[in-house]
Amino acid sequence: MKYAILDLGTNTFHLLIAEISVGNSWKKLLHTRITVKIGKGGINNKVIAKLAYARGIKALGKFRESIN
Repeated sequence: MKYAILDLGTNTFHLLIAEISVGNSWKKLLHTRITVKIGKGGINNKVIAKLAYARGIKALGKFRESIN
């Protein structure tokens, strides 16, 4: 069975796709990361700036393509 794992950090989003076999052994099929800098432009004020939000959404769209 294949699994996709997302790590959505402040600066970088990561995608790991792995296949888990019988006996819980696993094999990495894909690991990719995209720099998004979500914190740029307002994170200190507890705000995600519009451009940062757009970068995050764009990255998630690219991950979706990889998962499909």
